[in-house]
Amino acid sequence: MTTWIARHADGRRCLRATSTYDCPRTHTYVDESPAAVDAAVRDVARMLPFSVELEADMGGTFALQISLGRRGADVDDPTDRAGIEGETDDEPQWWFDVDGGARTFLSGMGLLAEPASVARWFG
Repeated sequence: MTTWIARHADGRRCLRATSTYDCPRTHTYVDESPAAVDAAVRDVARMLPFSVELEADMGGTFALQISLGRRGADVDDPTDRAGIEGETDDEPQWWFDVDGGARTFLSGMGLLAEPASVARWFG
């Protein structure tokens, strides 16, 4: 099922807009379903100049994330990851976690950003 999310110009989710009623503000409608997120993650992963693995976010949306590997040589070292969260109250944006989430960086780029631009941001 496609999940079209209505958002106001400031990126906040509109809770009043439905398929039969629209609030008086201007909206953008974007498919933020897990399938749309997965497709965007795959597109970005293909653009990266190094090999990565895709993993499902088993503690949240179950959408794919990009595993960027470990910084250390120990198998217990945390991994760096990247992805995008769909179906959130705020407009989804690409993020990059360092050392298993010890630090998180937000890109300011949304779900519809060009995959090459997102890949350059990770690179």
